[in-house]
Amino acid sequence: MVGAIADRAVLDTSLELTRELLAVARARFEAGRGIPADVAEAEAGLARREGEWIDTQARVGNLSDRLRELVMPFEGRGSSLALTILPVDIPADDLDELPPEPDRETLEVALRQRTDVRATRAALDAAKQAELRAQNEENFELNALLTGGLRGYGSGFSQASDDWKDRDDYVWEAGLELAIPIGNITATARLRRAERQTQQAQRELVALRNSVVREIREAVRNTRSAVDRIRAAKRERVATEAQLQAEQSRLEKGKSTPFRVLEKEEDHSRAIAREIRARVDLETARAALASALGSLLVERNLRALAVGE
Repeated sequence: MVGAIADRAVLDTSLELTRELLAVARARFEAGRGIPADVAEAEAGLARREGEWIDTQARVGNLSDRLRELVMPFEGRGSSLALTILPVDIPADDLDELPPEPDRETLEVALRQRTDVRATRAALDAAKQAELRAQNEENFELNALLTGGLRGYGSGFSQASDDWKDRDDYVWEAGLELAIPIGNITATARLRRAERQTQQAQRELVALRNSVVREIREAVRNTRSAVDRIRAAKRERVATEAQLQAEQSRLEKGKSTPFRVLEKEEDHSRAIAREIRARVDLETARAALASALGSLLVERNLRALAVGE
């Protein structure tokens, strides 16, 4: 959305200049120093830029509604449909802060911070525990048994109860119980299934670790590329601005035409748009890098909400 707003600002400036050039073309034609083609070219340029401005304005409105949907739903209590949400931050201009090439330590820190890696590792631990339980179910079982109690003897309930109350006849029993599974097909099947689940969880963790490393390397590369593109776009903007000013000067001296000025103005507008896009891409790449490193929430002073919050 920041890029769309910046594009609209560029078109505002472009429209203002185009209207001035159209006025110059008409004045030159009325004074007998111009031709109808100059006026037609200026009018066509103005109409084209007005169409671009209309499309950009609609894009800003659509993106604003999407942002509004995220931060302040339309159906909220007391919400107004006329309320517009606009971003207040703009792409940063700190082009000297390039991310270093990720080393092994950086990658390991990211793997520890990533919640998806932690969740996958927890799933692997759970699969290993399930496999261990399945192994125990299939193996021999040796249990130690120890019991104790009191006995009461007598020809009737009353006499037996009296003997029990005297607590003279304690009974203790100790032993071992050996369980030998014979043809335990169910336990064997559970063990094989648990082994496959453990292997699958191991493969998923390895694949995720590789994916995280690739994401980090790509994000670093994209960030550095965006910085280089911004620098190139700035040089182009400065050059096209100088060309536009030179062509305007020639027009004032009668050595150029509004059409030539419009051409230079279009080149300058495209250069500005490319620089804006490169700056937006840089912020996107930086956010992607922070996400890949598992530090996005910390850098943005955010926290993940628990279920039900």
